[in-house]
Formats: sequence, structure tokens, C-alpha cells
Amino acid sequence: MKYVIGKNSVNDHYVVSVFDEVVTHAHIAKAMMFDRVRLRSAGFVYIYKGISGSVVTIGTEVSESLNLGPKKGDQLVLELFLRDGLSGLDLANMIAHHEIQARKSHA
Repeated sequence: MKYVIGKNSVNDHYVVSVFDEVVTHAHIAKAMMFDRVRLRSAGFVYIYKGISGSVVTIGTEVSESLNLGPKKGDQLVLELFLRDGLSGLDLANMIAHHEIQARKSHA
């Protein structure tokens, strides 16, 4: 599977699209830009069914059609999106919560 992650330039909400490999990243990005989305990252996501649920792995490959690759935090964004179907403000709030918890655990 492929993915593109962006942020809406009006409200700063995350916009996530996960799609089949026969579609180009550029095709999806073009559609996202109609909604005033600034592209953040793009790449390949691998989803495996494990004993305790789905496991999401981000590839290191770069989107050739966008010349854009994965960024730090993509795995968390995709896990939340795929697990909970979160989007927009909910997704941004969950990411902020996870980042705060991670900082607390490293302090």
C-alpha cells in the first residue's frame, strides 16, 4: 500500500490517504491539493495481521512521482488513522498526546 500525509492549510488538521500501489502518489496529492492540503510526506506502508492486532511498518522508499519520502512520526499517524479511523482535529490531538507522553517517559 502507498500513503500520502498532508496538513490542511486552513485549519492545520492532518489529512491522510492510504491507497493501492497501482495509483500514483502524485494522483492522490493532486486531489488533496484541491482541499488546500500542504503535503508533508509520502511513502509505502505495510500492514500485517498479528496475534495482538495489525502491525504497521513504514518503508524507506521515496515516492518517485512526488520526490517526497517518509518523515518521522508517519508510523504513529498511520497507526492511529488505520486503527481508529481518526482524521482532522482528532488525529492531531492524539498525535500531540502521544508526543507529550513520549517526552514524559524520556525525562
